[in-house]
Amino acid sequence: MVRMNGIEFLKIAKGDDKLRRIPVVMLITSKGEQGRTDSFNPSVAGYIVKPTFYKQVVEMVRAINSCSTVSELPV
Repeated sequence: MVRMNGIEFLKIAKGDDKLRRIPVVMLITSKGEQGRTDSFNPSVAGYIVKPTFYKQVVEMVRAINSCSTVSELPV
């Protein structure tokens, strides 16, 4: 992201009443503990370290899609 990182965007989105309930899966390049802490603090649905190879990215997106299609949000 050009103007802000994902954590900054997440804090803004979770602070907005209209966007707050949208489930978010964070894709972060950092494997460090601070990245996990920063992303889970605003209540994200999951934390995934970005894969290095294209094939892994495709598999990861399929897995996220599978999960989201069987998941139900509260009304």
